[in-house]
Amino acid sequence: MNSQQPRLESWKEIGAYIQRDATTARRWEKEEGLPVHRHTHKSRSSVYAYPSEIDAWRASRKVVPETTPPRPLWKIPAFALTMLLCLIMVGNGVRPVSAQQARQAARQVWTPSNGGADLAENTPSPDGRFLGFTDWQTGGDLVIHDFVTGMDRRLTDTGRDKAGDYADGSAISSDNGQVAYHWFDSKSKRHELRVLPLNGQPAQPRIILESEETEYIMPVGWTPDGREVVILESRRDHTYQFTAVTIGDGAVRVLKSFKWGPNASLSPDGRYLAYDLPLGEGGWIRRDIFVLALDGSREAVAVQHPADDFRPVWSPDGSQLLFLSDRTGEQALWRAPMQGGQPKGPAELVKAGFSGRALGLTREGVLYYLTGGVGSDIQVAELASGQVVGRTALATQRFLSRNAHPAWSPDGQSLIYVSYRGASPSSPESTRLVLQSLKTGEERDISPKMHIAWGSYAAQVRWFPDSRSVLVVAPDVQRRVSYYRVTLANGDAKLLHQTRRFGNGPDGPDVSPDGKSMFYVEGDASDSPDTRLMKFDLASRKVTELRRAPTGLGFGPPAISPDGADLAYMVYSANASTVPFIEVLPARGGEARVVAHVEHLGKYGLAWTPDRHYLLFSDAADFNQTLWRVAVVGGEPEKTGISVHGIINSIRVRPDGRQVVFGVLERSPVEVWALENFLPAAR
Repeated sequence: MNSQQPRLESWKEIGAYIQRDATTARRWEKEEGLPVHRHTHKSRSSVYAYPSEIDAWRASRKVVPETTPPRPLWKIPAFALTMLLCLIMVGNGVRPVSAQQARQAARQVWTPSNGGADLAENTPSPDGRFLGFTDWQTGGDLVIHDFVTGMDRRLTDTGRDKAGDYADGSAISSDNGQVAYHWFDSKSKRHELRVLPLNGQPAQPRIILESEETEYIMPVGWTPDGREVVILESRRDHTYQFTAVTIGDGAVRVLKSFKWGPNASLSPDGRYLAYDLPLGEGGWIRRDIFVLALDGSREAVAVQHPADDFRPVWSPDGSQLLFLSDRTGEQALWRAPMQGGQPKGPAELVKAGFSGRALGLTREGVLYYLTGGVGSDIQVAELASGQVVGRTALATQRFLSRNAHPAWSPDGQSLIYVSYRGASPSSPESTRLVLQSLKTGEERDISPKMHIAWGSYAAQVRWFPDSRSVLVVAPDVQRRVSYYRVTLANGDAKLLHQTRRFGNGPDGPDVSPDGKSMFYVEGDASDSPDTRLMKFDLASRKVTELRRAPTGLGFGPPAISPDGADLAYMVYSANASTVPFIEVLPARGGEARVVAHVEHLGKYGLAWTPDRHYLLFSDAADFNQTLWRVAVVGGEPEKTGISVHGIINSIRVRPDGRQVVFGVLERSPVEVWALENFLPAAR
């Protein structure tokens, strides 16, 4: 075990061990994942490392040649496939850094001043001048930003008469003449593909495609002649399909259907569609990259590797596919040579430590990408009688902005939390459980054999009373929610219960102190009157409905009292017509009792103090929240002394009542960057 190994106790010792200086050691930790630990609650410079972990990290960085991309899996015999994967996994496929990489440069091109600007699902114009975004401050209008003039042009107007309508996702034609975008019509409840001109005066949008069977439309790109737009449709039967839509008459040509929603890119000549997809049925599996001819003549595997390879983007001449991968242990930018829609050699590392979200490449070979956005950290504070003493501090300084869902062990000697490490939440290895010893400060990573619901900060981690296992939540592509018991010793995951999924995700479950029951919520306020507080008996597998929400109301995640007698939860309305309130319900069922009405009640968790005297909760102020307490017997809420710039969630009080830990969802400014001089000269 690590605790029995000699340790390197400073940056100087770590640098000497890797035969570099301390500065290089610091840089390698940040950019290349050099395994360095920090003493909890001590100075940022108080670090240590284990030689065995550094040796393993070194081995993972050895340069090995890649094999020629294999045939599609369905054409390879099972035994040969198994041997092939074993051989590929011997190395990580990292190639030497080229001179071209040394000349690459990244520059910031735009920071939106509009705090409601959503750029994530928009593709820049081929010449790099325009980029669309959704303005949520006006309710969801489509706005075009001009990088030359620095001006924004609003193309739609939701206004009062169209409240509830919104645009989300756009693609601009190759001549900058038109923009295709997704539009939701709140009156008809339909998702539409619309087109507007970019030149001249404002005009009425043309509805090109609308269907009752469509749940979402993502414009992928235009063909060069401007006659067709390729889109990705999410269907009500929980399937996805690529569709080519003719602009003139709205004729539809289905290209391919999936059970998984891929990321896609249309080649500049309009002949090929590159997309990522897992090789397997359902579940959260690592992805490979495929290329489909738009005329339906053929399909090929472009990138195949045991790592998670995703978000492909074509180079201007179609000779390269850019993509993101976690094959080096962190998200990095890679490229694969292509010819005629077929792979033509091994992939090559372009930029290590690339944490951006690729938007698209211009004709000049400039990659636009996003940085910033939302991150999560864990904070801890000292308590006395439910009030904060002193300042809050980070519970961990490893992988900052990527940690969430903390929970104390039953004996209060350990802290477990979720840490998002890599390329994509869809990769099982991207998200880890981390077990931290409060006595020594040491942390141990656990890779659970299932996918943790990182994206939902209501999906909290809960301990079982044996202190050897925890309850975690795993959504899947079929929109179900699976509850697993994960053994901390080896990461084994046992499926306990599965239920349907509602709203934005699963609300955090809780486990009774005796470990015999699990409590959770099905539904949210938008599903009324079918929002229910449920109890699941682990031994008999019996499901019991404890309380159904009144019409128009929904429940927040339940919290079981320390003695297992009562459940506390928030009650809120879908349309804000009712002041939110906190209820307490006997765990066996019965009459609920209102504790307090709170006008700005947060939705992401309650916590009991060990003496059962108080409930802790946060307010609902957007990214500027305060932690409150209210007496369980009722009364006016009181501030605890904690205020943060962010959203407070996953509140847990240490069993001895001396500390409180919680997650803080923080938002950093979104920025658009451009990466240049990283591709060979376009033909």
